[in-house]
Order: sequence, then structure tokens, then C-alpha cells
Amino acid sequence: MDILLDNIINKFDYLKSIDDYNILKENSLYIKKNGIYLICASVFFSKNDYVINLLSIWRKEAKTFHNKFNVTAEGTRKWYKNLLLDIQDRILFFVLDEKENFIGHLGFANLCKKNNFIQIELDNVIRGEKNTKPGAMSIACKELINFAFEDLKVNEVILKTLKSNAHAVNFYKKIGFQEYDKIPLTKIFNDEGFDHKVILNNDLIPDDYFICMKLGKLK
Repeated sequence: MDILLDNIINKFDYLKSIDDYNILKENSLYIKKNGIYLICASVFFSKNDYVINLLSIWRKEAKTFHNKFNVTAEGTRKWYKNLLLDIQDRILFFVLDEKENFIGHLGFANLCKKNNFIQIELDNVIRGEKNTKPGAMSIACKELINFAFEDLKVNEVILKTLKSNAHAVNFYKKIGFQEYDKIPLTKIFNDEGFDHKVILNNDLIPDDYFICMKLGKLK
């Protein structure tokens, strides 16, 4: 077992296991000058119908995903448990304003280590409430990335976003991310919507690309 990775996993496990809102607040990332909280999406919220329904609405309206699918409250509840709480190296934080209103969420996934170099992926960045707290998601991203570098001792944060999502590409560039790769994708339609798959056959003309970006800790 790797001590550095274990420390991160244990931190994620602890935060996701908290079942008391006051303790969640005590363990939140708080940006005082902006009045923004980053509170872990823990087991506490899995029983909250308001939060599950809010997540469902945000997921349904989101244009940042590389796939489109039928979204239901029950499906969101299962996703919350099976693909968030139960995945050891995945964590999500809700972004709240000073009145503790929900604005959006963002998190980390896909933790890995190679030769003492720790990398993690910025994941699930969604601004759910569009008409409040301008700049909140940019501030939240910077705070979460700082948490990765300073608290988790991560060396590099990476992400993938669709080339067609010019707003997202520019958003991440302004934060400091740099493009390092481009992966061709084909768009496949299904009964629920569509998905993007990596092109393995060079004869296919790409419908879009994953823009791969990275941000390293400043020395």
C-alpha cells in the first residue's frame, strides 16, 4: 500500500462518511472574503430529497457532460451512492453562498501515482444556479485545486472537456490549465440521447475532441 495515496483515500472516506451538517461545515473549505463554502457531498445529503432533486435538475440541464441520458431522482440517488460515495478516489463538494444556498458542485476523481508523482482529475464541475454569485465557480475551482496541492499533496491536477464547449475550455485556461493532448471522439446516439466514444479507427472523421488539460503545483 502507498502511504501518500492512502492518506488521500482516508481523507475522502472520512469526509464522505460525515452524517452531521454541523461537522460538515466544520470540515468545509471556506473562502471568507467571497462568502463561499465548499461542503463535501457526504452520506448526510444522500437522504435529503431536496438535494437529490436539485442534483437531478442540474444534471438534466448540464451542457458540460460528454453524454446525454434520462435523468430521474431515483437514478440520481443511485448515482450518488454507487458512483460517488462508494468510489474510493472520488469526491464531490457542493458550492454554497454565505446564506448556504446551493450554487453548484465540483470534485476530484481518478487518483493515481507514478514515481512519487501524484495526479488527480478535476471532475463534475457544474454551476447549477446561473443567476447568483458571479465568479463563484472560478473561486471554488481555485480553492479546491489549492486544497489538492496543499492538503492532499497532489503534484498535478488534470481534466478533460469537449472542444465544442468553448466556454469551459476558456474557463479552465483562465484558471491556469494548459492543453497537453487532444483525443478524437465519435458521437453515438442511443434511446436516451447520445454518448461520445474515443475513435480507435483512423478512418472515422471526429465529431468532437476531448481537450486534455493540466495544472501543476507552482514551486
